[in-house]
Amino acid sequence: MPINSPDSFQSLGTAIVNGGETTQITEVFGVDGIVTSRSADNIVTISQPDLVRPKSTALDVTGVGTTAGSTGDHSIVYYDWQSDGASIDYEAGEIVYWRTDFNKWARAGAGSYTSTDSGTLLLGMATSSTSGLKVVRRGFVRCDVGFSGVPIGTPCYLWFQGTVTTQKPTIHNYTQRIVGWTVDQDASAGLMFFSPDVNYTIKA
Repeated sequence: MPINSPDSFQSLGTAIVNGGETTQITEVFGVDGIVTSRSADNIVTISQPDLVRPKSTALDVTGVGTTAGSTGDHSIVYYDWQSDGASIDYEAGEIVYWRTDFNKWARAGAGSYTSTDSGTLLLGMATSSTSGLKVVRRGFVRCDVGFSGVPIGTPCYLWFQGTVTTQKPTIHNYTQRIVGWTVDQDASAGLMFFSPDVNYTIKA
């Protein structure tokens, strides 16, 4: 990479720097925190030893309780979206959607399809029935239905009144939208990996 005026550049990873056809590089300076060194064979290394890279988010089941709405550590959440903290008719472990006319979370459902059907909008999983302080966007969470006898890894679909079903809806004009997959076979508050698909179909 030839250096041109003003004799500075940015690079991610490795960069080869030269002074052009006739000019040799004699000095390299770094700003605060940047370290430069020259090896015996005249290779110049520029580094930033104190650079701290963000750790990737590891989704796991650590921290998940036994009741509906319990969620794992590192889950991705919508936090404190509601201004007054009052919910609109939903319980912990139910699927909710963002209701823009009230700026609140409300119970979602597959319902008969319309242009504003809740099953086609922004979805989350409620962790509480008393407020919309924390709604899960993606992660491990317990829903309000059981998965007894259901094979682990079975797709989950949005169903009536914010509930989850492992059966693909077959009712005319109902939204068919995967919202996650089963993770255990708990009989009352099944653990699922909640991750609503952005794609959906409408049952003909």
